[in-house]
Amino acid sequence: MKKISIVAAAIIVLVLLAVFARTSGDKDLIGEGIALYRTSYLGELTEQGFVFLPFTRSSDRYGYANVALDINGDGVFSGYDTQSGRQEEWLVRNMFPEIVEGEANRFVLRIVDVDFGAKAVSGIAVLSEEKLSGSDWPVQEAAKAPVVKVFRVEEVIIENRSARRAPDPSGQMATGMPLPGSMGVVPTAHAAGTPAPAHYGARHNDVPDQDQLWNECAPTAISNSLRWLAKRHNMEDRMPQGDPNDLIDELKGDLEWDDGVAHANMIAGKRSFMERHHLPFEAHQIGGRDDSDIIRKIYDEMQKGQAIEVWLSFFDGDGRPAGAHLVTVVGAGVNHGQPYITFHDPDTSSAAGRSRDVYNVEGGNFLPEYWPGNQAYIMYAYAQSPLESFTGGTWTDPRSGDALVTGQGGSLTPPGSDITLNRSQFGFFSVAVNHPGDHRVGETFTVLAGAHYTGKTRTVHYRNAAGESASWTHGAGKPWTLEGSFEGVGSVSPATITDAPPLTSVPGDRFTIEKQFTCTSPGFATVAFRAKLTWPKTGGDVPAEVQRLHHGAEFASTSDELRVDSPPFRCIGVPTPTPTPSSRTAAQPFCPGIEEVADGQDVEVLKAGNVCYPKLQFHVAQPDQCKKTHWHANQGSAVSLSGTTWVDPSGCGLGNVDDVPQGTVRLSLDEAGKFLGGAVFGR
Repeated sequence: MKKISIVAAAIIVLVLLAVFARTSGDKDLIGEGIALYRTSYLGELTEQGFVFLPFTRSSDRYGYANVALDINGDGVFSGYDTQSGRQEEWLVRNMFPEIVEGEANRFVLRIVDVDFGAKAVSGIAVLSEEKLSGSDWPVQEAAKAPVVKVFRVEEVIIENRSARRAPDPSGQMATGMPLPGSMGVVPTAHAAGTPAPAHYGARHNDVPDQDQLWNECAPTAISNSLRWLAKRHNMEDRMPQGDPNDLIDELKGDLEWDDGVAHANMIAGKRSFMERHHLPFEAHQIGGRDDSDIIRKIYDEMQKGQAIEVWLSFFDGDGRPAGAHLVTVVGAGVNHGQPYITFHDPDTSSAAGRSRDVYNVEGGNFLPEYWPGNQAYIMYAYAQSPLESFTGGTWTDPRSGDALVTGQGGSLTPPGSDITLNRSQFGFFSVAVNHPGDHRVGETFTVLAGAHYTGKTRTVHYRNAAGESASWTHGAGKPWTLEGSFEGVGSVSPATITDAPPLTSVPGDRFTIEKQFTCTSPGFATVAFRAKLTWPKTGGDVPAEVQRLHHGAEFASTSDELRVDSPPFRCIGVPTPTPTPSSRTAAQPFCPGIEEVADGQDVEVLKAGNVCYPKLQFHVAQPDQCKKTHWHANQGSAVSLSGTTWVDPSGCGLGNVDDVPQGTVRLSLDEAGKFLGGAVFGR
């Protein structure tokens, strides 16, 4: 077998790069920052690793990626024998690269040499239009490829994949990784898929790639999809406005998350979320269970612009369930006869940037290299997309202003018809806020929020100092504490209510609190409740072995903060009737209840409902999150002619300029003097 040193290979590469620079503008397509990973589980290295290849720009030219590593440092790219089996050094063989600017591909590596990761590693990465051939690293072919990257990684990253989940060996709940095993080839009797065309593919760009927290693969993968879909269709203002983790916590409530999510709750949970936020999206399952033609069906849905997740089911060598996982699909197709899928995996680190995990698919829906010692199948696929009427341009926005000014008999949604529920990371607590219902402008109403102690515990499995399997169970004790605040957003005041409640010790399971809000102008609004929770930890100190798994501090936490937003509701105005010329009814004053004098001072006013505010206390704001010009208070609040104070809730303030009635009233000089110049005296 002919061998060539890495130094010699590098020289060949550099010479050829100079030649091919004239014909290829892609020599720097693979960027800096190539990284290598080894996967550990419960403190032990597995046979799984990854190479992280970043790209400087997008390209559809190259059909194949190849990577070789000099794992044993002998200066050649050639396999060698170890006590654990043969270690190959041509580790990524003719895999499809999905090349997107600012993103990376993660290709799986099989590592049997236990010393990999103890020292620096040299390697070479190649992008080509044709396959590289042979059983040994083809030096001459690789050197002639249009894109060649010689690199050196000084440190291999140990990626602990037991920090984010407790595997569910029943396979009924999507939590994260399965139970680990050897990465030998696992026999499968799975039926072959439908013969695939030679080449096709679809991909989505700019999809978020957030890492999951404890057992949160399902809400994290779905959050990635919904955030992408909302941004693409200009619906971000309808999404929860807090941190992305707040969205994940809210989805946990809809999906009935309980240390994972069951398949039966996937579609119903998404639909509950979409309906509550008035999103013009729908959710459905793609194909059937264990569908052997799923890649083609996923491709078809991606071509329609749908956001997709797949449920991976795991089975051990005996065919027994070993867990389940949910990932966000970003690409699927067939590369010259080889089906593939790419996804943002909540369980692989995105700390180095957004990355696409790339896997070949065999037998229709089998991913042979996904996890050591387990069979991994695409068991289910799910999609969410805009309603067809919306994509056709005929959809009527349910949050438009058409229904915000009605007669006295106008339809109002009653309070309490829906709630928003958030669940904390470990399930120790949940926080909820009710739907306040729709209300008339000027009406004061109650918003109800609360926190619930669930009594759940968490068990962490690990290996003790003697190498034996052990476990540690911890939880939240009593009394726990709650500190809360409310925030009004949109056509509602006040904008903020703090100390709701102030820091309070709670000996029982539940604490609820009510606060009053007032509709200030026609428009939409929400009320958010933020709960800061603390608790005494049960289970004693975190074992030292758990500390070494890099999540000891996480499990030692005794506090959490959850934000929950009410469903959007309407503040509805009632128009002032215009008397007909034949009517003998006395004309209604522009500002009911305000005494006008014939020889007084004219004061221009704005009216919200039946409440009038001197116009000089306001200014016109240009479109921002409110899509039209609108009125805001100069000083953050305004005083009405009757002496009440209105607090500007931000958003659209008092309302759109075209929607807020304007008029003039004639006040006595004493009354008018309180407001002239825009100043309000006595405040």
